[in-house]
Amino acid sequence: MIMKALNYKSILKGYFVFSLYMTTIVFLFVFMWICLIATIRYEGSKLEENSALLDNLFSMQNSASARMDTLYNYLTLINFNRNINNKIILSIVNTKTSLFLNDFSKMDEKDIFLYRNLAVSINKILQTKDSIRIGAIQNDLIKNDLQRCITADKYAVQKRSREMTKQMKL
Repeated sequence: MIMKALNYKSILKGYFVFSLYMTTIVFLFVFMWICLIATIRYEGSKLEENSALLDNLFSMQNSASARMDTLYNYLTLINFNRNINNKIILSIVNTKTSLFLNDFSKMDEKDIFLYRNLAVSINKILQTKDSIRIGAIQNDLIKNDLQRCITADKYAVQKRSREMTKQMKL
């Protein structure tokens, strides 16, 4: 016969409670480990999304800065040298500014507020320069017409005076 301890039932009960607690702790540990891994994956995916969004925004802002620098360089060429055709430069700047403003529609307003205001200001400057250029052309046309009219009047007066002197002699 096997000898049993006097408190055999309480020892068995203790082992059973111990194994029940141990099993519960292991299942709780596994459950918490699975939750931790799921949380890490979720947070990682959210960070990747935000990182991609911020990278895209950063690249668009860098592109906007580079375009603004290009526009500024073109604007400095206007009236800088007589060998450079100002009409072509104005046309290029106007086209680039329009494309620039169209690309702004893809971005959030608060992200490109400064660039949009700068592009609108450039458009206003170009419109003013174009108005001045058109005014100067119209001024030159009116001046030429006036010169032509003055010359025609001189010839008409001279012709009329010759005709009158001829009539007086007759």
